[in-house]
Amino acid sequence: MVQERVTEARSHRLGRKQRHPYYGFFFGVYLLPERKPRHHRRRNQYNHLVNSTAILTDTGNLLLLSDTTRETVWQSFDHPGSAFIPNMKIGIDLTANRPRFLRSWKSPWDPSVGNFSLGISSVKPYQVLIWSNSEIYWRSGPWNSRIFLGVPGMNSNYLNGFSIAEEAGSINFIYAAFSDSESNQTLLSLNSTGILEQLDWDEEKREWFTSLSVPGSECDDFGKCGPSGVCDPTSSPPCSCLRGFEPKFREDWNRGNWFGGCVRSNPLSCATNGSASGTAKNKGDGFVKLEKMKPPDSIASLSFDGAEGCEGVCLRNCFCVAYAYDVGIGCMFWSGDLIDLQKFPVSGVDLYIRLPVSEIGHILSLSLLLNEKIGFALFFSLKTDANAK
Repeated sequence: MVQERVTEARSHRLGRKQRHPYYGFFFGVYLLPERKPRHHRRRNQYNHLVNSTAILTDTGNLLLLSDTTRETVWQSFDHPGSAFIPNMKIGIDLTANRPRFLRSWKSPWDPSVGNFSLGISSVKPYQVLIWSNSEIYWRSGPWNSRIFLGVPGMNSNYLNGFSIAEEAGSINFIYAAFSDSESNQTLLSLNSTGILEQLDWDEEKREWFTSLSVPGSECDDFGKCGPSGVCDPTSSPPCSCLRGFEPKFREDWNRGNWFGGCVRSNPLSCATNGSASGTAKNKGDGFVKLEKMKPPDSIASLSFDGAEGCEGVCLRNCFCVAYAYDVGIGCMFWSGDLIDLQKFPVSGVDLYIRLPVSEIGHILSLSLLLNEKIGFALFFSLKTDANAK
């Protein structure tokens, strides 16, 4: 049995299920409280709300209106639980310095506040973050006005109406539904284990299905392979050092403890002579291209130069250790350690890692040698086949 209040558009309901000691919202045909909490307040916590009226709007926002002024004195959208539905906003109120998070349940059966929360970063390019208590657990990578660059395989239609917008005094992650029909319902859910799911409604089967789930692999764990370590979910073991780098603590690394990460095998030219252009003895620095990469965390600066200008800007700055380009963001630059590197099977960005020219020449020599061996093997195979005929 469900006790409920229904909005005029019949799109949302406030109700309570038997055997569940809490109230919650229905979104379309989906009972949000079964996995989606709302903050529980003690009855005496807001004495100034005694003379007020509760209204459940067609957007699913529960309002408390003052009976004297008719002003909104409290609304549920300012206190999200673990469900992100159309017309809600997750973000940061810059004027009040107040973040607005999604918060997980403690368990699938306990709607009290759990260990995980979801919000957005306060600096550009914005990204969605999941925290485990106070530690970053997962990040989406930068938002380029269409997609998150750190979610492999995502395209502009993947997120049905989701966007990040700068509004008056705030930065918000927004979901605007394309349609009010039950056949086009979508929501985000942060579950008790820290998994963010995009749920879409299947009208024919009359059930919800998961169309997106992150983190999706062990490589999605923030900083899995430590500084300058790259995580590849298709490799075993998944962690390796960037080209031109080696394990900082080799014994730990060989035992599968990768958190120490990697360090440079040889110093940059900038580090030895303070000049980005090099000297007669030291030929300076260059870049090695890595394809299909998740952009590292903590972008140091942005530039809206064209793709061709990124390399020159980075090379002239001795603190710049890597760069990437995306048409929706421009040039992205990094300094210091490169954190949360991941190799994707598809999409991602081309990441250019700064190395001394001597190291780049060594890498190119190995590459040429490998290509020569492959070419000789292919030639020998073709010649053998021709003789057989």
